[in-house]
Amino acid sequence: MIHEESIFNDENDIIRQSKDIIEKNRNNPLIDKYIGLTESYERIFKKFRLTLKMSDRQQNELKKARDSLRKANKNLEEVNYQLNKRQNIIIKLIGDISKIRFSGDRHAIRNFAQKIFEYEKNLITQIIAQQIYLLYKIMESNDKEISYLLDICNIFGIDREIIKDKTLIENKLHQVVIESSYTAASMNNDIQEGLDVGDDFLGMIFSEDIYLDEAYPKVIDIKKAYLDSSSPPLLAQIDIFALFYVLKDLKDIITEINRRFSSYGKISFLENITISKAIDSAKEQAIQDKKHEFIVETSLKYDPEMITNENALIYMIRDLFYNSIDAGSSAVRVLSKRPSQEEYLPYLNNFSFDIYPSLYLSVQDNGKGLSKEKLNQINDYLKRNIDSTENLSTKGDKKKGGLGSKNLRDFLLLHAGHCCYESDQYGTKVHLYLEKLEI
Repeated sequence: MIHEESIFNDENDIIRQSKDIIEKNRNNPLIDKYIGLTESYERIFKKFRLTLKMSDRQQNELKKARDSLRKANKNLEEVNYQLNKRQNIIIKLIGDISKIRFSGDRHAIRNFAQKIFEYEKNLITQIIAQQIYLLYKIMESNDKEISYLLDICNIFGIDREIIKDKTLIENKLHQVVIESSYTAASMNNDIQEGLDVGDDFLGMIFSEDIYLDEAYPKVIDIKKAYLDSSSPPLLAQIDIFALFYVLKDLKDIITEINRRFSSYGKISFLENITISKAIDSAKEQAIQDKKHEFIVETSLKYDPEMITNENALIYMIRDLFYNSIDAGSSAVRVLSKRPSQEEYLPYLNNFSFDIYPSLYLSVQDNGKGLSKEKLNQINDYLKRNIDSTENLSTKGDKKKGGLGSKNLRDFLLLHAGHCCYESDQYGTKVHLYLEKLEI
């Protein structure tokens, strides 16, 4: 019992004293009122004691309930721990399976690209070697023409002895490296440092490498000198080594495939990444992909670390940069804020959230704005009023566009987010709100 009998001693004494007074004053005409008061006091006192007993019982029940709740919480925590553990195991297994499947596709595509490149390189090398050999035979008696031919061929390691044999010419041309010496040196450094640089589609690097980006400009200089002379040779009208640049275009495509696959190979589901890091990576990718330099100004009052798919966040921001570049922007301004610390944020009241949003992000450019019709289409799509991506693109092919908007909408769904565009003749501004900072 919580309450001791001793706490009722005073009340018991009062009741006993009252009864003694009543017994001694039975003949007093006022005693009846005193008897009534004593009986009322005794009834109230009994109810009070009963109430205290019930309170004791309830407190005991409450204590038992609290003990049960603590035990249930402990069991729930254990269940949650086991569920999280199993979830992590499942994610890891899915990741491992995805890596195995992707690795197979990755090597198949690389092997296919390598085969095409080697075939094209052999074919072009044979054509250039055949041209050089035939031109040498045709112009053998013309000193000026042969002098010019040897001058430009010497740059590619083809001297007076080699030029007489088509096979030797072809062997020498096989030593031409299509990428620049800087790229190759960088690759060698990475290899020495033990870094993963991916597959080299050129195969082996020869000991006497001839770099196209260094050799070809020298050919142009010699050609210009002959053309500026009073009687340039006829061969100066022919660009023998220009065919190598067909290979260079193909090499650029393969290098880009290789670069993308190198990042895709690091398959993971959830990573910790800050907004600032995602913006930097998105800018770098946008500049590389679009071959266009632009300024990104950041004002990050809040730079949280998100737990998300790193590539998904980077690609979402990168796609917004793509749109800005396509709109002719020279600069993009990105700002982020913590909504709970701001008195006002644009369009916040237009959206419905389960909990107050955790992040506000805006991307503003100075390019040509969107038409009102296009603006409404994009906002309707992001609000899920429409599901078709047709006509969302601001580029040439309207029916095949909208991938950036689709990626944005999918990302918002992962983080319980909302977004809207506003645009005028001075540029476009995108407002994003994320309810959750982790998936």
